[in-house]
Amino acid sequence: MLREDHKTIKHEFDLWHIVKGVKKRMLQSRNTELKEWVRMVSNHLWYCVCTCDGDALLLKEKWTSILHHIINVHEWLSAEKMLKCEHEPYSEEDGSSRPWLERSSKAFGTLQKVVMDKRLLKKLDKVTEGIHTGELESIHSLYTKYVPKRKKFTEESFQARLAALDHNHNIDREQAQTKKGALQFKLQYSKPVGGYVVKAMKTPKSYNFRREIMVGVVERCLSASSMRSELAEHRHIDAEKEKRTLGAHKGLVKPSKEDAVAHHLSRFANK
Repeated sequence: MLREDHKTIKHEFDLWHIVKGVKKRMLQSRNTELKEWVRMVSNHLWYCVCTCDGDALLLKEKWTSILHHIINVHEWLSAEKMLKCEHEPYSEEDGSSRPWLERSSKAFGTLQKVVMDKRLLKKLDKVTEGIHTGELESIHSLYTKYVPKRKKFTEESFQARLAALDHNHNIDREQAQTKKGALQFKLQYSKPVGGYVVKAMKTPKSYNFRREIMVGVVERCLSASSMRSELAEHRHIDAEKEKRTLGAHKGLVKPSKEDAVAHHLSRFANK
């Protein structure tokens, strides 16, 4: 439908999920040598997309160049646009400390299958803009802070959107700094990586929006002619809607219990 009816729209895949899939396949191999490279390989894919300038061929050549880099080869001729690594040359000490793979190793063979997967390479044609839903995943995680999955909430509770206010109020936080001006970082356990990763530490969150909401509620109550009538106006909810069941969501009318029991017994009586 998109290809036929909306030809002017450029369709893009979610890069966040593609990177997640690459990490998952690498970790599923349970190869200890390859595990050390999981984060670097996933970061490399992000870097390739961010620096390809919308060029799908350049993106693919940058992505597959990891197969050279990981065996400590940093220049090659088997490409059109990407003929060497873009990092600075390693010192002898730095180069010898890295866990390079052998071309003949099982770890390299596994990585080669992941990197050169035909379906993955085809998907890269649709990620050249670097569009992803990382922020959306973050706000969905934040929702559980205000609306825990273990408790039942009414539809109105979801409409309050406190998580959205929290997210929007704190989205532009800068990285925290020490008194001397050095950037601060933190160690955080990563389930996909299976180990600790370094992340930038943001400045503390601000919850001033909560005070603004409370002040607004108090002012509204003080200005109302009758608090009881004001609350009644906003609680005018149909009882059936408040206790809506799964059947009601599907448009089914709940029969009376007496009729349902009578029908149930008549079925057994006919057998």
